[in-house]
Amino acid sequence: MIGPLPETISGNKYVITLCDYFSKWPEAVAVRNKTAKTVANFLFETMARFGCMKIVISDQGGEFVNALNKSLFDMTGVDHRVSSSYHPQTNGLDERFNQTLQRALIKVVNNNQDDWDEMLSSILMGYRTAKHASTGLSPFVVMFGREPLLPVDIEESMVHPESPTDCSDAQQERVYQSMAKSREKIKGLVKGNISKAQERQKKNFDKRHQSEKNFKVGSSVLVRNARKDVRRGGKLENSWLGPYKVKDVNEKGLFTLINSSTGLPLKKKFNSILLKEFHTTWKRLTSIASCKEQSNPVTVKLLPNLGNTCYMAAALQLFEGSGIIQHYDGHSSELMEVIKALFHATSTSTSWDPCLARLKQILPEFDSTAQEDALEFLGDFTTSSCTSCNQSQCKLLDEYFFLHTTNEMKCTSCNETWHSGANSYPVIPIYPSNKSYMSRLSMQGHLEIFLDCQDLEGLCDSCGSSDGLLVSPSITSTPEVISIGISRWGGDKLKKNFQTIDIEAEVRLSGVLYELYGVLIHEGTSSTSGHYSCAKRVKDNSWVHMNDGTCTVIAKSAIDSSNVCGAFYKKDIPYEHTRGQDATAS
Repeated sequence: MIGPLPETISGNKYVITLCDYFSKWPEAVAVRNKTAKTVANFLFETMARFGCMKIVISDQGGEFVNALNKSLFDMTGVDHRVSSSYHPQTNGLDERFNQTLQRALIKVVNNNQDDWDEMLSSILMGYRTAKHASTGLSPFVVMFGREPLLPVDIEESMVHPESPTDCSDAQQERVYQSMAKSREKIKGLVKGNISKAQERQKKNFDKRHQSEKNFKVGSSVLVRNARKDVRRGGKLENSWLGPYKVKDVNEKGLFTLINSSTGLPLKKKFNSILLKEFHTTWKRLTSIASCKEQSNPVTVKLLPNLGNTCYMAAALQLFEGSGIIQHYDGHSSELMEVIKALFHATSTSTSWDPCLARLKQILPEFDSTAQEDALEFLGDFTTSSCTSCNQSQCKLLDEYFFLHTTNEMKCTSCNETWHSGANSYPVIPIYPSNKSYMSRLSMQGHLEIFLDCQDLEGLCDSCGSSDGLLVSPSITSTPEVISIGISRWGGDKLKKNFQTIDIEAEVRLSGVLYELYGVLIHEGTSSTSGHYSCAKRVKDNSWVHMNDGTCTVIAKSAIDSSNVCGAFYKKDIPYEHTRGQDATAS
């Protein structure tokens, strides 16, 4: 079943499809609704033309599983089998044909998208007469044992000879025997080709999936939230639901699960591919002491929400995770002193209040009751002044966090090159979008786009040409930490066309290897609302999710990249800095 689709002039909104597993012959009809009566009529009409099926496989939709269709199947002797929940691979042939049909309709439908039902017959004809990858023959040849007569055959006068009108019984018998031999030959060929195709498909599938998952009865599992992507606000839903208890598993490998809260079994059965083991070791942590009680202790310092300061807590945890605080001896910055005080404060309000008061004096716009953009707030700290350096910006912070570039200019007419201006980036901005070439890019790919050349209007000082200039950033020094801001907002609102990208464990910048140590997480529709948290790597290479005053030990793979708005990398070599000397670019 495909739909609902845009309603056509004839009032059709759905397509019912059916595929023969041996010949790959498809049937499809446009219908106005997907009621049990509509589906039953389609099945009966198909049986009237081709005969009854031995087995019919469908999903668990109410249009297929109902009393009317059960009566039809009982009357015709059809064995009706139902696929497991959210596991389309069970009925892979029909699901694959549905994808092919939808792609074909997109190419031929008009601008109003109200004539797609008129195109079904032409698309079906093309599919039925094209060679199928699994059988090596067209569905038409396998179904009827002969090649179809197509318009191209008529145009090229390649018509079949006319059959005599007065065939004798002997002649008819010879024709019948010839056709029977031909069909047997085709049948044997198709069986062999399908067997080879299944072996090839199984090999490819096993490369991408764990071949077998054994869950014991009574064990706790999570179920993949297969409806997440189609629900409103689905990006904020959990990717896994549960935990549930395994009640039993049938001979087909389908699991019956029990709701841990109610003790009742779930109505639907699940394939093992949709399940994963629930690890109860991901415990909620609320203090340094409880972190140390674990067998693998993780020592962290938590910053609570002091009004509406989740953005500050997340930003400062990532700031501390860079290692800058440990290397700040010999420098003096008011903001750095406040950060140290925040991380050394006790859990009482009397410890936090002086820190917030000092922060308000240094940053007049700071308001603990109003949400701010966490990346902008982090930038305020990296650009803070230092009395030890006798200048407006601390040299150590500059060396640690800032990517410095110069603009390399090139004239497209005379190829003259020169350098013009310098740029400093505490945060490198990248802009994922739904453009086909951008949506396929990784984090490394977006960094390369950032450093790629761009067109610029202007005059060349050498030749005076106004044909155009090319400008590309040329890196003059690489920092200890690179902070990457993932632009999820247009203005202040969440972009509708935002594409998630792979948050890679490693990236390279100017030949220098950087390793991921933290991500900034945001849930909400704008950068100045919603909720901020972060995940970062701690000393024993464990990952923790820090959400205001609480902490959860997690696996890095548990981070939902669709909510990540910042990624933080640091060099994979230990930091070395000669205190009291200026940092120099290599």
